[in-house]
Amino acid sequence: MSVFRLIGVTTPQAADKLIASGAALAGQPVFITRYPGLAALRVRADEATAGHAADFQRQVEAAAMAGPLLPAAADNPLIDETEALRALAIGHARLSQALDLFRSHRQYRITVSWNPLIAMAHCATQPDFKAALGKVDGDAAARSRMIGDLIAAARDRLRVSAAKRFAAASVSLVETPPPSPSMVASIAVLVDQAREAAFDAALEDVYASFPDLSVEQVGPLPPSAFASLVIERPSAHDIAEARLALGLDGLHNEALHTAYAAAIAPAHSGDGNDPARVTAITRAYRLLQRLDEANSAGGDRNEPILVDLVGAGGTRWAA
Repeated sequence: MSVFRLIGVTTPQAADKLIASGAALAGQPVFITRYPGLAALRVRADEATAGHAADFQRQVEAAAMAGPLLPAAADNPLIDETEALRALAIGHARLSQALDLFRSHRQYRITVSWNPLIAMAHCATQPDFKAALGKVDGDAAARSRMIGDLIAAARDRLRVSAAKRFAAASVSLVETPPPSPSMVASIAVLVDQAREAAFDAALEDVYASFPDLSVEQVGPLPPSAFASLVIERPSAHDIAEARLALGLDGLHNEALHTAYAAAIAPAHSGDGNDPARVTAITRAYRLLQRLDEANSAGGDRNEPILVDLVGAGGTRWAA
């Protein structure tokens, strides 16, 4: 049995370019759903391999070669032709606005790595490092902890310094936790094409300022760290729970903001401060707000879907 997987949303012009080049993404035939100004790209995938991240990434990058792309999140639900059309209709304004922006912006992934032994040798020459170790002379365990703390502090200083250089030359920057002790920083930067020379200069500055570090750049890439397309299908139970949390019992949300304000105030009060309750109320409000937006755009109230653009860490994209 075959299923479809959403790769992303692009422009009709980019879709035409894909068709002219053979209508394939990383070897897989691409299926295109059009809506005024937008085109959703899907591929057919076996259920057993639909979740393979490497295949998905290759397909996303192949799609981005044809033109601006809003990539789908890697764990995005599978989507059929009907839902693709509904998603484009519901998210039309937001998706169109994002595509216009990313037409002139590129994402790059920067990784900065070091050799901990070289870093330790550098630290050992610093007077404050020697002084700190002198305070725990003779205590092997304390000395080991001290060295670890000093190395971590040096690593963090390098990360902050490198990130500042890239931030100054980019529209936006997202840091993700380095996956290994040998990596100082993992950074995604969004660069305006008109300022790519400034970004290149920042990269050269990092090369020159930290000759013992290994700096790698990958890109341009689709803006997945800043705006990945997410489609959700809230259940009737989820919606009912959200209404209950805000004290709403009707089908319409005209009083949604008022209900949210009334529910959140007690949860934030000094005596009743309840972080878990605040989180639940905020999540409920956000769900109902998005449902209201979808319904206003012609969504199906019986089988609702929500269309959003989410950056790294779950932050909703904003122009």
